[in-house]
Amino acid sequence: MFEAARVTWTDNQEDTPYYSEALLNVICSLGAAFESRHHPTFVTFPKSLSDFVADRAKALLEIELDCPYVATVQAMVVLSSHDIGCKRDARGWLYSGMAMRLAFDLALHCDLTQYVAKKALTQAEADLRRDVFWGAYTIDQMWSFYLGRPFRINMEDVAVSKPCGDTRPEFCGQWFPYVSPRSFEECTPLPDYTNELHRQRVLLGEIMAPLGYALMQYHQIIHAHRPWMSRTYAQPSPPQGPGSSHASMMCIESAYAIAKLLQIYEGHYALRPLSDNYTTTDVGLHLSACFRALDEFGATWESSKRAKDFLALLQ
Repeated sequence: MFEAARVTWTDNQEDTPYYSEALLNVICSLGAAFESRHHPTFVTFPKSLSDFVADRAKALLEIELDCPYVATVQAMVVLSSHDIGCKRDARGWLYSGMAMRLAFDLALHCDLTQYVAKKALTQAEADLRRDVFWGAYTIDQMWSFYLGRPFRINMEDVAVSKPCGDTRPEFCGQWFPYVSPRSFEECTPLPDYTNELHRQRVLLGEIMAPLGYALMQYHQIIHAHRPWMSRTYAQPSPPQGPGSSHASMMCIESAYAIAKLLQIYEGHYALRPLSDNYTTTDVGLHLSACFRALDEFGATWESSKRAKDFLALLQ
């Protein structure tokens, strides 16, 4: 709906709640983060290109807050990710909180089924409002966990259902790539692996069904049958069940199974206590790879640079 709303706004100059210049600019700011930090022709020094576009989105957002709509919530959600990625944790967390407050203000948390039935809005619009609300909720919860902040949302007020897709094979068609019509004509769509995935899931369930009676149960089998191994002691009168021979057989077979498991374990891992000594060279190689990755990300995201400095301090 974003693309259709953008065409409506660009070609017809009609306002739409599903597109805004602030949202477009904040999307571009995330894309600019993957470009060079300072563009060779578009001079934004000392700011990076990503920060420059994000600042323009913030200025437009201040204007939109006088008359907000769904796209404004989306812009705040994306902007919170940009600011936290640039090590502006407080500002990013505030934007995610503002997005949640605005979502409640626009009644995105309400169930619109009756309005869809009355043709007051389309099902696609209702689905978009639902998705925007739960997207804002997810981002707000994620940043609260990330920053160790408290949660302040009363879920008893939320009536809208959570997004869910029917994954049954009969409802799952072939996936088509999100490209232009021309590219779609030139490219072959990916095959549908949904049926095969469901078949493998069924086979996995059939394989795992009897495992509960075999894995790590042998000692319990011995405990359950050991009192009935005697031919005379503790046997019911008149006789009931398979008798003492069955109890003896179950205990013996379980003991054999335990011994076999020990032999298999010994062959793979030995029975000695595991050593807590690690190869310093291997650990150093893994840490070096992590530091290199964080260093590369740090060119764009300040939060990665902060994580690298913290790990280096611990080291």
